Amino acid sequence: MLFSLMGLTFVIHLIDTLAYSVRLNSVKSGKYALSLSLFNIFVLVSRTANMFQAPLIGLLIGMSMLIKWILLKRLGSF
Repeated sequence: MLFSLMGLTFVIHLIDTLAYSVRLNSVKSGKYALSLSLFNIFVLVSRTANMFQAPLIGLLIGMSMLIKWILLKRLGSF
């Protein structure tokens, strides 16, 4: 699960980077409408992926806290 979240984070940041590069390239070529539309599509995809990623990270943190609590209960407090 950790590696899938790391992969998702990588893809999200890659999309963010590509969104800015598409905007810069479109502005350089003089196609401002294309620049705005492509930039907004990439940003929308990236933010939607962030929306799916947040609960997965929360689940991972919750599971790690539960495992820590179980281990501390079994081993006893030091």
